[in-house]
Amino acid sequence: MRISQEALKALEEVLTIFDQEEKNALIKSLVPKAKQIPMREPLQKLHKEFDGLPADSLKRLWEEAEKALSLRMEGDLYSYDIEEQPILDKKELEELLSANLKGAHEIYHLRNDPKLYLIRSGQKTTKSTEKLLLNSRKLTNRAFLYPEYGLAIVKGNNTFQKKIKEFGSKSLAENFGPKSIKALDIKNYARKTEGITFLEIATPHEISGFDGVDKMQFYGKDIAKGLYGLQKRHDIRINFANVGPWVGISDGVLHLKVGKTVTLHNYSNLAKIQLLIEQ
Repeated sequence: MRISQEALKALEEVLTIFDQEEKNALIKSLVPKAKQIPMREPLQKLHKEFDGLPADSLKRLWEEAEKALSLRMEGDLYSYDIEEQPILDKKELEELLSANLKGAHEIYHLRNDPKLYLIRSGQKTTKSTEKLLLNSRKLTNRAFLYPEYGLAIVKGNNTFQKKIKEFGSKSLAENFGPKSIKALDIKNYARKTEGITFLEIATPHEISGFDGVDKMQFYGKDIAKGLYGLQKRHDIRINFANVGPWVGISDGVLHLKVGKTVTLHNYSNLAKIQLLIEQ
């Protein structure tokens, strides 16, 4: 079946998740040499190069874009007890979704190691690449589910969030729900992590005892070491551990901030987040 120009243009929009260098590397790995385009070609011309490509190649491009989005999307963090629910395969999840998620929805198995499922609302799961690409243009509600870690990252309107919470609590575990990162979580993470590269401390008057500064931000190769040296060498009498709540932190790979929203950045961070919320 030939893919329509409208669907190919929808694929262009999906691929905007990548910068030009990433797009060209991906296309080079999936598209036959006869169809490859020069590096200088703009994205707007890509659909002409896609025209006539096998549907499975186009679907793989879409899958790679969704996998990249799973690492770059800022969304609400959900968690659940995996001991209550064994790891499910796609067929089992589809059955649970049909039974416990109201309205039309899609589910796609994007990868293994770690196992990753994409759940979207508004359309039914389809094997048609044409419909898959066209649907991707319209849908913004999505949930990335990592069943091996009991985690999900969800982005969407309140209705979608409510549906996902209801589905998870009925199908996966009773305690399925949003998880907020607290200031104490960030402080505990800092104590157990070497090479902190970013730290943000809020300084409300009620805690800090002074006015005029709302927050302090530190950047460096090893902030814990740097702050210790700063205090010792310059006799700075500020207890940075207690001057205010620690509201943001990064070790260069995992970035955390107080609240429900997280960005995964790397699949290795799943284990770090799982450990963090189990404390």
